[in-house]
Amino acid sequence: MRAETADCPQTCIGRMKCDDLPDPAEDRRIMSGLTRERQEKILRFRFPADRKRSLASALLLKEMLGKKGIAFSEVRTDARGKPFIEADPPVYISVSHAGMSALAAVSDVPVGCDIEPVRKFPEMVVRRCFSEEEKQMMNRCLSEEERRRCFFSIWTARESYIKMTGEGLGLSFDRYAVIPAEEGGPDGKMRFFTGTEGIPAPAAAFSVLRDGRKEDCRIRQSFSSDQYCISVCTGVCHPSLE
Repeated sequence: MRAETADCPQTCIGRMKCDDLPDPAEDRRIMSGLTRERQEKILRFRFPADRKRSLASALLLKEMLGKKGIAFSEVRTDARGKPFIEADPPVYISVSHAGMSALAAVSDVPVGCDIEPVRKFPEMVVRRCFSEEEKQMMNRCLSEEERRRCFFSIWTARESYIKMTGEGLGLSFDRYAVIPAEEGGPDGKMRFFTGTEGIPAPAAAFSVLRDGRKEDCRIRQSFSSDQYCISVCTGVCHPSLE
């Protein structure tokens, strides 16, 4: 079991690979320190891989919160399923898991994160869910591999935004879109990841258009060496990072 973290003054983003984790249904000691509610949630998953992913995201978040002196038991979930912590000053959190990896973000500002392995995808998702701007980005791809990376670049960016707002799939796809951040503009120079193994330096940065207006948020993005796309959306710009 190995956790990989990258820190900045206001946001911490971490990744944990769960291949080597034991199945929590067979070794419940691995869940020590987690709340009873979280342990029950993990064990409700039918397949070992799903249990490991859920376990990894919980262990990673527990480790990251511990560095801030916050107990995992302080994590709450709102009516829409978004995790939060009641604290003053506020502490915002987000988790994601896919493939055999978990991702977590802990921040002083609203945050959403998403991770996905780059793989084949259904073209109908592009037709039904992507904006015209996003479809144009896809159409500029020159190879199938580039098209896959572009798809998950857009998809995880969108997911990170709706996880930051807490609206999830309740927000209609056609109400928002991601667009490349302007070079040298207020959305540029987004140094978010520090280049640690598993969380490389950012490969792209996006802004969000919602109902035709630019949102006050930033999306940082990276592709890992094992072909995972990682996106993190924060609710305000970090002046210390630009």
